[in-house]
Amino acid sequence: ADPIRQRLAIHQQQQQLQKGRLHQVEQWRLRLLEEGDSALAALLDEHPNLDAQQLRQLIRNSLHEKKAAKPPKAFRQLFKYLNNYLQ
Repeated sequence: ADPIRQRLAIHQQQQQLQKGRLHQVEQWRLRLLEEGDSALAALLDEHPNLDAQQLRQLIRNSLHEKKAAKPPKAFRQLFKYLNNYLQ
């Protein structure tokens, strides 16, 4: 029974870490959309490997979609990009 409990505990810890990471990604996405360039500069300071041009484009497209009441394609793409590169 102990090995099973240990594996379950490890699995639960991994799920909690993943959940926390997804919350961090969502917080960055919302911050980028609300704060603009200052948030982008802070993100790039923390993660210099990110593509600033691609992020600017995704942010711009997300804001345009929201203003035009279009489906949130770029909004999802921004999340996906951040999720792939924020570790």
